[in-house]
Amino acid sequence: MRLVADAAVAALLALAVLVSGGPAAEQLEDLLFDFQLVPLDGQMPPPLALEGLDGKPVNLADLRGQVALLYFWATS
Repeated sequence: MRLVADAAVAALLALAVLVSGGPAAEQLEDLLFDFQLVPLDGQMPPPLALEGLDGKPVNLADLRGQVALLYFWATS
C-alpha cells in the first residue's frame, strides 16, 4: 500500500510542475510518458468498470468530478 501512496504523491507533484510550465515541465512530460502517467487534460476517459477490493463493482463514470488515479501493475 505504501508504494501506491508514494506513486500517487509523485504523480500529483508531477502534475503540479506540468501546470506551472517552464523548461522542467517538458522533461517531466517525458518522464510521465515513460511511466505511462498521462493526464487527460479535460478529455473523457474510456469506460472502465472493475471489481473493488470489497467485491462491489467500481465504475470510473461514478467518479466523475473527482480526482482518480488508476494504478495497474502485473506480476509474473
